Amino acid sequence: MRLILGGFTLKKVIVFMLLLFTIVCLSCTNQGDRLKNNELKEYTFLIYMNGSDLETEHGAGTSDLYEMMKAGTTDNINVVIETGGTKNWQNHYIDASQNQRWLVKKNNLEKLQDLGTKNMGVSSTLKDFLVWGVSNYPAQKHVLILWNHGGGSISGFGYDERHFYDTLLLVELEQALTDAMATTGVKLEMIGFDACLMATIETADVVAPFANYLVASTELEPAIGWEYSAFLKKASEEKLDGEMLGKEIADSFYKDTKKYGLNDTVTLSVIDTSRIGILKKSFENFIMKADEDIYDASVFNQISNTVSRAEYYGGQSPSEGYSNMIDLGDLASKLSDDYAQDKNDIVNNVNDAVVYQIKGKARGKSTGISVYFPYYNKENIEYELPVYGTIDFSEPYNDFLTRYTEVARNDTSEIEFASENINKEGNSYKANVKSSEMENVSQVRTVLGKKIDENKILLYGGSPSANYNKGEINTEFDNKWLSINGNMVYSYVTRVEDDYITYSLPAVLNDEYVNIKVAWYADDGEDGYYKILGAWHGVIPESKIVRKEIIEVKQGDVIKPIFKEYNIDKKEAKSIEGKAFILLDDPEIIIKELDEEDLVLGFCIDDYSLNQCYSNFIPIEE
Repeated sequence: MRLILGGFTLKKVIVFMLLLFTIVCLSCTNQGDRLKNNELKEYTFLIYMNGSDLETEHGAGTSDLYEMMKAGTTDNINVVIETGGTKNWQNHYIDASQNQRWLVKKNNLEKLQDLGTKNMGVSSTLKDFLVWGVSNYPAQKHVLILWNHGGGSISGFGYDERHFYDTLLLVELEQALTDAMATTGVKLEMIGFDACLMATIETADVVAPFANYLVASTELEPAIGWEYSAFLKKASEEKLDGEMLGKEIADSFYKDTKKYGLNDTVTLSVIDTSRIGILKKSFENFIMKADEDIYDASVFNQISNTVSRAEYYGGQSPSEGYSNMIDLGDLASKLSDDYAQDKNDIVNNVNDAVVYQIKGKARGKSTGISVYFPYYNKENIEYELPVYGTIDFSEPYNDFLTRYTEVARNDTSEIEFASENINKEGNSYKANVKSSEMENVSQVRTVLGKKIDENKILLYGGSPSANYNKGEINTEFDNKWLSINGNMVYSYVTRVEDDYITYSLPAVLNDEYVNIKVAWYADDGEDGYYKILGAWHGVIPESKIVRKEIIEVKQGDVIKPIFKEYNIDKKEAKSIEGKAFILLDDPEIIIKELDEEDLVLGFCIDDYSLNQCYSNFIPIEE
């Protein structure tokens, strides 16, 4: 007997159901393909906004949020944020007591989640945000932007004001990216750092398995940060790959900093992470050769000399603190001919990896990627090297740094003068170091001071005017010195290049301890010209993170210079505050004709282990 169902046999029903199932499956497959190829948005931007003091004190996060809202989520892009890490948000949207997630819309923020309080300096918080963002906002390409301070390869990214100023170290960043990718299976198109000092080879090596491009700065970034509305609108309107998007970020950033007069020292790099492996290999080839003879004094001095002349980023003076981030391409370009092949390989591979960069006038030697090298602050080596080892960047380089810093720390002897007295003939001053010390001299500066009493000299800082050749130091002094609006200040030379010189002037600016950054440029007339670039707080001692904001120095500001007081008997110098003055006019650097009494001049010498010594001082007017 056959079962009849509305005129259909059971067999016909089964055939019909199979046919229907096939059609549905094909329809689903075609729909999935359309969603994958056509309906997915072009980009999802995942912005990890750790507000910290940038928001609490300056509202910098809020400013960038309003920039994002000018573009907002569109038919082509998603813009999603996690906020946290600050004591106070300067807007009516965000609750500082907890982490929150937001969808950025045109002229508005839509709250998606309250998360409770979470530490933005641990890997799990970032991992959770990535997994949630990629899962809930699928797109053809994903971009992670980390917003806050940066400290380079040692200190990593950001600090959370609500969780003991905890920072996200590179090893923690790597853990977050590893865990997120294991869950989502999605490789990011780009990781960007709207933060200082993060365009390092170590950072690039960490992110390479997880992102096609890295966009970051080798140098300090002004607090205004990236110009979000410009590149978000461009990403919404045009089809951009990671390299093209990176170029838009860099160009809009430079244009914005130029508008505010903050572009002289900025940098931003677009790095193709697929090229980092070969760059790392060429760097290791050089390091393994240098490591063979690092205990040889001549090799140690040669390497140190190269490092001391390379472009340097972040803190660059005793009052600023030191970041120990060196431009990799510029370092390689200054290597001796003993490493000719390695030199060419590294320079070429840096150029291949950095597919685009912008750089200001006072960062002309920047090649777009830096490397950690602990040259300037021996006292922090015991802390920094173990942290660096956790990154697992390069075993040969770790071994080299261990031996290099061992030599530097064990050398505690100062350069000795043949005679500590200076010979003076007219405006010419000369001194000599012992013949046995000739090859150990790293840097020589002319030092000006004012004699306070028989044992103390108030130092006005150093000038790069001193020449050194085969043991002889000489300078011509024309009785002029750098000042701000005619007021004497202490000047520390941070970089000397053919076409520019940069200085750091420690001071108290409107009751805040800062370093006023100044540049001299050679390209405006016979004597060139000076420019005040702004004031900067320096490296934060506790976290080693660098402060992002550059402060404008303007008319009406109160400046109290910080000088050095040199004790002749103890051969020691300590900081001392000078007399405050008010900028009654727009600030400018004036080369002042000196008319003070009791002025003295001497020389200061650094060796390659950064031991420092002063000559005797001689009166300028006898």
